[in-house]
Amino acid sequence: MMNKPRKRMGDLLIESGLITNEQLQTALKEKKPPKIGETLMQLGYISEQRLIEVLEFQLGIPYVSLFKYPIDTKLLNIVSKETAERNKLIPLKKENDKLFVAMADPMNFYAIDDLRLSTGFQIEVVISTMEEIQKAINKYYGLVDNMDDLIGAELKSFKEKEEDNATDENSPVVKLVNQLILVGVQQKASDIHIDPHETEVIVRYRLMEY
Repeated sequence: MMNKPRKRMGDLLIESGLITNEQLQTALKEKKPPKIGETLMQLGYISEQRLIEVLEFQLGIPYVSLFKYPIDTKLLNIVSKETAERNKLIPLKKENDKLFVAMADPMNFYAIDDLRLSTGFQIEVVISTMEEIQKAINKYYGLVDNMDDLIGAELKSFKEKEEDNATDENSPVVKLVNQLILVGVQQKASDIHIDPHETEVIVRYRLMEY
């Protein structure tokens, strides 16, 4: 897929008869690429569904619904939240040297190249809607942010109090474990992985469905 000639999205949509050259020029004046697809939708020139259909048919890029896709949460440590938000993408899975990501704009070659250089993986792209990608970003990266805050607060409390009875139900350790389990149940996680380091503790949840 990445070896194919890099045709611009605007040209592809004109060739498909979905927009006119005048509409493309108007969109280009509104906002610079690589956000052209989003701009065309905001102007009402094309729907997201039609855009996905054209890209899927013309470029052979498959569409993936993230509603029940089993996203590998370990990949959130490879692709930062800032990168995901900026480029409207979410990492899905890793196979050997390939990283599969869902993107709202699979022709955002700047983002794809940047991701390839920053991760060291070959990038394989699938299409998903902007709404589903944003919901996935909020869900998965929000979970990581919340757990980082929770663990940091509880570890700080533990160091300050230095309670003798670590099994007391009000002790920081017990409260932390209870919170980890509670979040896992709320997120419908099948596994909770705790990876302790010298200065931090990384908690990962394997979520069975979106």
